[in-house]
Amino acid sequence: MGLASGMAAVESSTAAAGGAAPQGTAAGTPAAAVSLLPAQAPSEQQQHVEAEVVELLPHKLGKGAFGRVVEGRYRGQRVAVKQALDLHDGLTLPVEAVVASFLQEVQVMGRCTHPNITTLLAACLAPPKLCLVMEMMDTNLEALLYGGPPGQLLPLPTVLHIAIQVAQGLEYLHPTVLHRDLKPSNVLISNPDDEHPIVKLADFGLSKISEMTLQTAHPEAGSPAYLPPECFDVTNNTLTHKVDVYAFGVLLWAMLTGQEPWKNHSMVSVAYNVHMGRRLPLEDIDDSRCPPKLHKLVEQCWDVEPRRRPAAAEAVKMLLVIREELLLALR
Repeated sequence: MGLASGMAAVESSTAAAGGAAPQGTAAGTPAAAVSLLPAQAPSEQQQHVEAEVVELLPHKLGKGAFGRVVEGRYRGQRVAVKQALDLHDGLTLPVEAVVASFLQEVQVMGRCTHPNITTLLAACLAPPKLCLVMEMMDTNLEALLYGGPPGQLLPLPTVLHIAIQVAQGLEYLHPTVLHRDLKPSNVLISNPDDEHPIVKLADFGLSKISEMTLQTAHPEAGSPAYLPPECFDVTNNTLTHKVDVYAFGVLLWAMLTGQEPWKNHSMVSVAYNVHMGRRLPLEDIDDSRCPPKLHKLVEQCWDVEPRRRPAAAEAVKMLLVIREELLLALR
């Protein structure tokens, strides 16, 4: 993976941040300014890079442990702006942890250029005005799965399409980058009503850049329902990209059932069950909903031994075969 040209961590500019909204647009709140380095290395005559304004709009898109996401306007296009939370927003984490998370996200996303990875357009890493400016997507998988009428499931062809796109994103990241927080809310969707929606991975705040394995003091970081057994092993401090493959299996289960994994279980309960070898129920899903090959893939993703889990590239190939067989059966 090469660094995406034109991306860099940049300084804030209070003068630029106080600028007026672009002509012909609804008035919004100017955010801390961000800059983009030019695609080519600056010449000796180039002393500095001009700051640019991101206009914040009043539409809140989401909120997480480290930041809120609001809609904005940047260079004439709608964007998603992730802003760091502060103490007034109920932040309970040290400021250093928030800065580290944002920096990590810039380091990972700045390296990535792939149709299934959210594009980072600009960033400001000067506290207290930390923000990331990203391409805007319509919704996320969590809203598709749990935001409709109870019992309404995504059609199996749509499930397979989304799964293939997610697996292709993981294939691109692995083994160099571990996402570590793959879950429906971090799978962004555009054109959700289309037969082939656009699917992109997002939120790389917990991601790590690694060679083949990752030494970490916090293997349990992430969302408990999507964590593999090695993350709950107190004697283990080494992770591989196969943690994402396990989470991918849980994501498949969630799409197939329309249920929240390990709902009403505490983190301790999830950790105990997963560590003891128990997995989410697959036997109740009909073959018409979960064909045998898909059933097998999910089970392989949940293998207790990380090395036996399929690589993301293998999952892509298996899913393409399953989709082709489904299309043939529907003709």
